[in-house]
Amino acid sequence: AVQFAHLFADDAAIDAGVERFVYVSTVGVYGHGAHRDADETTPVRPDTPFSASKAAAEEIVMEHARSDRLDGTVLRHRFVYGAGDLAVVPRMIRAARHYPFWISGGRARLSLVYAPDFARVVGRFATGDSGEPAAGEEPVYHVTSGEEVTYRRVITTICDAFDYSAPKLSLPLWLVQTPLVIRERLRGIDPEAVSGVSSLRVKMIALDNQFSNRRVL
Repeated sequence: AVQFAHLFADDAAIDAGVERFVYVSTVGVYGHGAHRDADETTPVRPDTPFSASKAAAEEIVMEHARSDRLDGTVLRHRFVYGAGDLAVVPRMIRAARHYPFWISGGRARLSLVYAPDFARVVGRFATGDSGEPAAGEEPVYHVTSGEEVTYRRVITTICDAFDYSAPKLSLPLWLVQTPLVIRERLRGIDPEAVSGVSSLRVKMIALDNQFSNRRVL
């Protein structure tokens, strides 16, 4: 995202004749707190280096769109799954296999989107078949399935598919997250950069991460 920002700041895309630009961002720009049925007017408050870089890149796209120098669109997603997924479903499978407990009862609501469906939305905006945003709205859109899915439902489905035992116990978020936070701070670990369990990833499945897709429909 930093390299992209420098590229765009130098007007390279416009100089190359690009008229329409679709930037794939993340709902992480809102910060990693609880979000339920949040829409695109949610305040942008990035709280990690990655989400801050995404927010900065979004603003560059929006600045060019506001000045009519470019037809710019920002698409924000949370969990994209499908063929070739190396993060979302594999991590859920590992959690179902290795962690015999729910966090906060597994009640957290998640926003998922199937990769081919996400690609179709990108295609719509890239080809100009998506229409224009309503008056006063920025060209920013959430891309989700629109279905309300809980973490418990996802893990239960995985357990059924792989014949794992579903968790029977539940632990509060603070009890799981606190030792992870202490470890990360003592070792100078970026919770967004590690490949395994981190305080950030635990928070993402323990708190509601549900985002409205009404604007993109």
